[in-house]
Amino acid sequence: MARKSRPTPTVPHSSHGDHWPNHGTYLRILLAITLFALALRVGYVLEIRHQPHFTAPETDAAWYDNQARQIADGRLGEVPFFRVPLYPLVLSACYRLFGGGYLMPRLFQALLSALTILLLAELARRLAGRRAALLAAALLACHGLSIYFSGELLLTTLIIALDLGFLLAFLAAEDGRPRLHLLNGLLLAAPLGFIWILYGHRHRLKQSTAPAALFFLGVVLPILPVTLTNLVAGGEAVELDGSRPVYRYNYALALGQSGRENEALEQLRAALEIDPGFEPARQMLKTAER
Repeated sequence: MARKSRPTPTVPHSSHGDHWPNHGTYLRILLAITLFALALRVGYVLEIRHQPHFTAPETDAAWYDNQARQIADGRLGEVPFFRVPLYPLVLSACYRLFGGGYLMPRLFQALLSALTILLLAELARRLAGRRAALLAAALLACHGLSIYFSGELLLTTLIIALDLGFLLAFLAAEDGRPRLHLLNGLLLAAPLGFIWILYGHRHRLKQSTAPAALFFLGVVLPILPVTLTNLVAGGEAVELDGSRPVYRYNYALALGQSGRENEALEQLRAALEIDPGFEPARQMLKTAER
């Protein structure tokens, strides 16, 4: 007579196999990591505040600083824009709120950099569970470049926060909240997500049209006013990325410092051929040709 097999008992487990830590422990550890990261970044900013470059930004930081101060004074800044003016706007708000010093913007960036750890942890938790989230948070908390850029007047800290925000919003939108694709476009402002939406819904193209349209609208909304400003101020659309002329400009600086002035001039002229509105190269070329 055949024996009846007993049903195998099921062991409760989370969707990602996380038995430890539980939710409360996870939040306490994550808070401790974030506070530790904030202490590292604030300590670094306070340590470098007496260095010469702290109150005398150079190259890219100098451009952001000058642009932000003009905006804080109620002016538009240097136009046409060859870079997206988002970071100068944020920096100008810091100058308006805190009096124009160089310490508070960096402390704000230290706070933003620490809060970015929470975004990364949430992204990792959704994709791989709580333990992976804590590991990712700890790695970013102690990452040297993350600490360094929190003390620089550069776009890096802000763009990392926006990119992680985009990824979280994208996951939420794909989980059944398609209106968040508008937020995705605002956060990323690039066509990659638009292509991904169409590819992810390629078997039901009609359903993908609305999310893709919302994403496209989110991309266009922040860029359109800047493009129109460039058209009015400069008479032509200027590439907002600005990376190619900046590379040429930085190379010219390096060549000039090594005594290769003729080659430096060639790089400056090449930068202006790519972007005639690139003011730093124009000013440097004018000075060199005197």
